[in-house]
Amino acid sequence: SFNSFGHELNKNSDGYTEVVEVELSKKDIHQKINEWIALNYKSAQDVIQLNTEDKIVLKGNYTFTSTISGNTFGIRNTTTISIRDNKYKIDLIPTSAFNKSTMKDTEYAFITQYMNNEVPTFDEFKPWHKNNTIKIWLSQGYSERQVQKFAKKHITPDSQKELFEKRLKTFENWNKAIESTFKSIKDYVSKSDDDDW
Repeated sequence: SFNSFGHELNKNSDGYTEVVEVELSKKDIHQKINEWIALNYKSAQDVIQLNTEDKIVLKGNYTFTSTISGNTFGIRNTTTISIRDNKYKIDLIPTSAFNKSTMKDTEYAFITQYMNNEVPTFDEFKPWHKNNTIKIWLSQGYSERQVQKFAKKHITPDSQKELFEKRLKTFENWNKAIESTFKSIKDYVSKSDDDDW
């Protein structure tokens, strides 16, 4: 059995953390985490950066799909698992992202927008989206007059609503990808060793 407090944004707002209580010794938790790594990575030696009785540090990646662009992204991350008797803490920090189809890196802001959840409501999204889109067009060399013309034609209530819904779905995909990693670790550590082979 286990009791967990649920993953949440960490104090630095640059990753996620969760403390999980289990009825296992430090040694047993350590063993199970190492088994989980061996089963979930092609080469445990390639991903493990540190492996002591109190802490395991991994560098790996997970994927998620943006419904805004339709692209799937690989998210490189550092996962630290701190271990004590009867509990462990998972800290997952996304460090960079790359487009899986082109294998090109994206800017770090791509990651932070999902962690900060910058635009939680549609009413806040509309002016935020319009202002950012105008800034992008201006930075691409279009004149103020051209930008206003583009905005009138392309930034409509319907187009903003559609984009906002895609954005919400993308946030959901991001959160599911994070939750999947945490759940996988927790499920493996908490499963019983009743193996009657």
